Amino acid sequence: MSFEFKNFLPLSQNAMLTILAKQNVPAETKGEIIRAVREEKKRLRSVAARRTQFRRLWGELVEPLDYEVRLVERMNRYRGSVERDAALRGYLMVLGKVRQRMLKHEYLGEQTPSDVAKDKRYPNNGVHWSDWVPMDVKEAVLDAFAAIPRERKKVKVPFTRKIPRVLHNKLKTRLIERTKKEYDHEFRTNAVDYSDERAALLKRMKQALEWIEALEVGEAMPTTWHGFYK
Repeated sequence: MSFEFKNFLPLSQNAMLTILAKQNVPAETKGEIIRAVREEKKRLRSVAARRTQFRRLWGELVEPLDYEVRLVERMNRYRGSVERDAALRGYLMVLGKVRQRMLKHEYLGEQTPSDVAKDKRYPNNGVHWSDWVPMDVKEAVLDAFAAIPRERKKVKVPFTRKIPRVLHNKLKTRLIERTKKEYDHEFRTNAVDYSDERAALLKRMKQALEWIEALEVGEAMPTTWHGFYK
């Protein structure tokens, strides 16, 4: 439904009052219009913030997948054995289908990656794109790669649960900062209002921080510390 006073949305309150005064709008009606515009602006900010969060969450999930696609595409430019070329083409097809599913969810803007992963019961809470691939599909691709004649020692391993170094460092730093901030808040609260439940929570958070710090470069991770306990 279209907002009745959408022409006022870009304006400040003073600008709206000036226009309403020129139109001789009654004081009571002015107040109703101002409140309606204020509430609509608040709603739109909330929608925009949610969209931004969605784009970030889906983008961080898709980015490692795009990295894998580019890597496999480069490998596919060079001809090898029949088995190798078929395995790479099949792998690229699987990657493309997973990417399409993710981008569809992002476009719809109804669920976060973790929401979808929970509904679909993906392993590891769906924190890495490879968790979104059905096991039978994975096995078929892995079998195809296993059939490649070993012409060299280094062989591509499909569905490796790794993410690019730069993204890993960014996500790890953010996860540490957020967890520490939450830990400090709960610690201060517990200092003045102790509870066994909060003490246990602090213990779990401290353990999660140790797990986060111990993550190896490129290792996938949950978006919150709670993910380590799911």
